[in-house]
Order: sequence, then structure tokens, then C-alpha cells
Amino acid sequence: SRLDQLIALEAKQLERLEDMQAIIKKCKQRLASAENPLTLEGLANVFDMLQHKYPEEYFVFNLSSLAFSMAAPALKSRIDSWNPLLSPTDPIASFRLWRTLLC
Repeated sequence: SRLDQLIALEAKQLERLEDMQAIIKKCKQRLASAENPLTLEGLANVFDMLQHKYPEEYFVFNLSSLAFSMAAPALKSRIDSWNPLLSPTDPIASFRLWRTLLC
């Protein structure tokens, strides 16, 4: 019946949200971990996966803002340690990687 279809759809959406929440929670734990910290590139890979696997949710829940807030400290650290005279193009790869995730 129509009600059964609606319940099934809602259950599927809830499962997707729970999956996303688990992934994000794990990222936050790894960012805070001293033993096995998540790198900036690793975090970008996670958000790239989220963006492609859950495109509607990524947009609706504005996960690009979450990605920015999680990546900002590491990006700042990378820029603070950058010596433009020795390696003028060093942070460009990081910015390219994050550009598509933050838009």
C-alpha cells in the first residue's frame, strides 16, 4: 500500500542519515586522535565520498560547511608552516582538493 511505501522510504532515508552520521563521527574522532590522526587529504577523501554517495543530503544538510569547519584548523596549520620562497606552489594541491568540496 502507499503507506507501506512511505514507511519503507522513510526507513531508507533514516538509514542513510545514520550511515552519514557514523562516518562523520569517526572522522571527528580521528581528527582528535594522537595515535591515528586523519590527514587533511584523508578528510577530503571522506567528504568527497559523502558528496558523491549522498549528494542530496550533502546539499540539504550543507555538509560543505561542516567540511570547512573540520578542515580549517589543518589548512591553517599547513599555511602557517608554508615557506613560499622555498616551495611557492606547496598549498595549491590542498586548495584544489578542497575547492570542489566546499562549494
